[in-house]
Amino acid sequence: MHNELVVIFDCGATNVRVVAINPAGHIEASCSYTNATKKDPHYSPGLIWDIEDIWDKLTRASREVISKIDPGRVVAVSVTTFGVDGTFMDQNGTLLYPLISWQCQRTHPVMDHIDRYISRERLYQISGVYPFGMNTINKLIWLKENKPGVIRQASDFLFLSSLLLYRLSGVRLT
Repeated sequence: MHNELVVIFDCGATNVRVVAINPAGHIEASCSYTNATKKDPHYSPGLIWDIEDIWDKLTRASREVISKIDPGRVVAVSVTTFGVDGTFMDQNGTLLYPLISWQCQRTHPVMDHIDRYISRERLYQISGVYPFGMNTINKLIWLKENKPGVIRQASDFLFLSSLLLYRLSGVRLT
């Protein structure tokens, strides 16, 4: 038990990193790369997360971490990310639209007029989430209003953490 390690894939807004941590909570190996939003190729003022870029950095970081430890000690792998960004996938696992970043301003007007769909009070009652412009529901409404074909083709909606877990395991879940 004292020799076990857990590998964590951590995607933040400024850095992505992979760490190997022991049961005492000490990091035995780590590697990180900078992370930043990109311009949305489908909506010029928009900001997105480039899943391929993030995945590339995480896989490079994981290879570096594994080179510094005994891989036989790894008993689990987990993922942690920011929570509001996700996107739709089709049945084949293809992303139908890039992940709209929580930093993108396109969804703020949606929040200003959310009462066209649901009252702020009811939204808070259901979700327990304060009504911020970056919330997931605003991205879903933006897509519904601006890219309705995305939703029509979708078979799944996965948050960033779930997209990374899907790439690690082949299982789609949120």
